[in-house]
Amino acid sequence: MNEKTNDMETFDAPPWEKFGRWVYCICVVTFDLELGQSIEVVYPGDAQLTVSERSSICYLSFPDSNCGMARDTNFHFRIRRSSGSKLSAYGTYSERVPAAIDADPQYFYGFVHSRFVLCGFITRNNKFFFFVILFVKILKYSIIFLIEHILRLYLELIFCLLVTHIFLMFGLICRQKKDSSLPRGYFQKSLVLLTVLPLFDLFSLVVGVIAQGFFDSGEPAIEAACHHIDQWSIPIPGIVLCLPLMGNVIQCRIPCQIDVYSPQRSYLMNVKLMSPNKSPVLLSIMNKSNIPGSLLFVVNHVQLLWELVLTGEPVVVLAQNPSDCSAFVQSLISLIWPLRYSSDYRPFFTIHDTEFREYSSRTDPWPNVILGVTNPFFTKIFQNWPHIIRLVPSQEQQIPVGGKRKKIWNKRALETKYGLFSQYKMFLQKDKTLFKDLLKISNSDCTDGTELQRRILDLTQNFLMPLENYVSSLMPLKKHLSPFKNVPQIYPFVVENFFSALDETRIIQTSGIRGDWRGLYQKFTTSLNFQDWLSRKKADLERQLRLLHLEMLCSADFNKETLHKRPQVEVVDLVLKLNDRIQNLDEASESSRVRLQSQISAILSCVDDDLKSVLLSNGSLRDCI
Repeated sequence: MNEKTNDMETFDAPPWEKFGRWVYCICVVTFDLELGQSIEVVYPGDAQLTVSERSSICYLSFPDSNCGMARDTNFHFRIRRSSGSKLSAYGTYSERVPAAIDADPQYFYGFVHSRFVLCGFITRNNKFFFFVILFVKILKYSIIFLIEHILRLYLELIFCLLVTHIFLMFGLICRQKKDSSLPRGYFQKSLVLLTVLPLFDLFSLVVGVIAQGFFDSGEPAIEAACHHIDQWSIPIPGIVLCLPLMGNVIQCRIPCQIDVYSPQRSYLMNVKLMSPNKSPVLLSIMNKSNIPGSLLFVVNHVQLLWELVLTGEPVVVLAQNPSDCSAFVQSLISLIWPLRYSSDYRPFFTIHDTEFREYSSRTDPWPNVILGVTNPFFTKIFQNWPHIIRLVPSQEQQIPVGGKRKKIWNKRALETKYGLFSQYKMFLQKDKTLFKDLLKISNSDCTDGTELQRRILDLTQNFLMPLENYVSSLMPLKKHLSPFKNVPQIYPFVVENFFSALDETRIIQTSGIRGDWRGLYQKFTTSLNFQDWLSRKKADLERQLRLLHLEMLCSADFNKETLHKRPQVEVVDLVLKLNDRIQNLDEASESSRVRLQSQISAILSCVDDDLKSVLLSNGSLRDCI
């Protein structure tokens, strides 16, 4: 463990240095009765948020529809940063983690803790509200009984409008308490944690712990939480981290790249909350890829959804509340783990988002984005999208498992029916055994999603195997490396060459799934997911090449006989190359630094005095040795 952490371990960091490795800032968002949503406070105080980012955070911190929930709930959103920049502090972290959970310089992930309760005079007198509803219902059914069925539709409409007016008047809010200093005696607040790390289970837990302290004790709880986070060790993939937070200890392990290929399936990110008596409680697995109740009705289409996400098809998810909405969108993204979903996606999207006009008006081509929405207004806006999923409300217990896909629909169908609406033609034949196995699991008492995750991971890895093999062939052979030459370039990825080497028969034998694999690869190679995957693979191969070349420089035998066979200009270039490599080494590579310095000294001892004098006239070279 010590060896793994030497290059990333703790140091005397400036204030908030470690905090910033985990969290960008924590905001308290309030709903002002006169001004609307606004950010009340930001921790730490020097965190910079643009006007556009502040506006997005405000609107996404509260539900944009009356979801009928009266309980604490967590959800998350994703917004585009106004000034995305490279995250140099996460360099080593990015090299070690799977692409799916790499730090994202272009987006903020916002984790929200909300409590929805009734306010106004209803909160002060719940009995009054009960009798109002009871009176309305009695009135409704009495009139219906008296005037037969002809006015039923109008009375239903009047009843819905009346109930909606009551709920709009007295609100469903994130958190409210009595406050005599405010005009109506109540306020609404949400706690939002912003980060660039897509560690969903971890931060959903963290924001819940902080929010509980904040709503009980006020802002001092946030200050204490920030100081606790600033004491955390920096995020190190592959080891168990114990993170103290407000009297608890959170235990988690961030997956590393080698976990993806582990037969023990240790790629799961277990997050545990240790209570003060040190009793561990297992919360969930990474990326919320378990099967929630609302996902059971599309379990028959998991393979189709996998293709949609893999190829970057546009998808809109209609839900009744942001909690179900964001969890379902994240489950979709997780279907292609360990690949990173590189198109845009919004777990919770509202009409106030800066990209609302862009995504609601584009039709040719459709935007490559996955949107999760809760406002009924979006049913009309997105009714013509090619792929729509309407979630079963979480409060409904009877869920039609394995429902049929709707290939023809209209606005009314989207308002009254649940399920998948899509005319997509799958490239691969449906794996019937997969559905049967998942159906058995869904009918059992334990539906933690592990089996679904395992089966879909196998499918993804079988799909990636030919691509991985072809890209590996693009790396120059070791015999082409020379200490007297620069590091060679990776050969380019040529799609035609890949298809020439593609063996579909072998893929079918490995995966057990028949179909148009070539067509699926053709579509995938035009997607942003492929571009991101290829870019990361090339970067990984280039890193391996640099390490091989560095080892060759460190171990080469630069004796007099070898150097005398080389032109003097090559010897000079070699010494300068060694010097440059020393300058670019990080602090953790001290052994390589010593070996390279020794190589320079050996070369200088073998050349004539005139050349040695010329080389030592270089100030950086003198300092180096």
